[in-house]
Amino acid sequence: MGVLMLSDFQADLTTALQRGNVPVANLTRWINQAMKEFAYAFRFHELEFSTNIVTAQGQYQYSISDPATRWIEELTKFGTAAYPADTGQGRLGRIIPETRSDWLKNIGDLTDATQQGEPLYYHRYGEEIILRPIPDSIGVYINVDYYKNVPNLVASTDTSPFKEDWDEAIFLGALYRGLRSYREPDYISIRNDFLAFVRSRATEFEMEEFPEGGISPATGHSDGILSTGSNGMSRSDNDGPEGYNS
Repeated sequence: MGVLMLSDFQADLTTALQRGNVPVANLTRWINQAMKEFAYAFRFHELEFSTNIVTAQGQYQYSISDPATRWIEELTKFGTAAYPADTGQGRLGRIIPETRSDWLKNIGDLTDATQQGEPLYYHRYGEEIILRPIPDSIGVYINVDYYKNVPNLVASTDTSPFKEDWDEAIFLGALYRGLRSYREPDYISIRNDFLAFVRSRATEFEMEEFPEGGISPATGHSDGILSTGSNGMSRSDNDGPEGYNS
């Protein structure tokens, strides 16, 4: 968690902009936009969360309970309602992501109970998780790992969810936005300072031991085969998006 509070950022920005009566709403907007600019460019443990669902027979759509969910990382089966008493019936393992077109092609007759079974595949559609096959009568506990949206700083005492060293990035990102808003040509050099600072940082995902094929979503699959690869972005997990790499 950061150290500087929203009120600290606002005061520092007002001083740096050297302008009186800067609207507080503008300062707050620039601060939150700056925080999200780098937060959505890299992976952060601070945005990782988990929840769980329990399947019910014939129900293949499950609402995403957290409205702040940004993307689904992974679904994993952690057993059945009777597990571990039902040894041999644990139904453990990862649920493989698939496209909606694959689901539509393979789901079959939604009213045919003989097609029901253990969920093997899923996709997200809007604010719902869709499973295939349609779950049967054996309830399965499914753990859902997901990333949340970055919460806005609202109260004067709010601090960033990211570690202290990212406070400087928030300030620089907000400052260049303020200067740009007032059409100050210096905003370009401050933006370059912001980008240089972000490039100099290393996230935990870059520092920690991370086995190949870990929690990266699949890039494709066929039945019984899971082909893991990139995390859905066009670069490796250790790379930032274009504009951030040196």
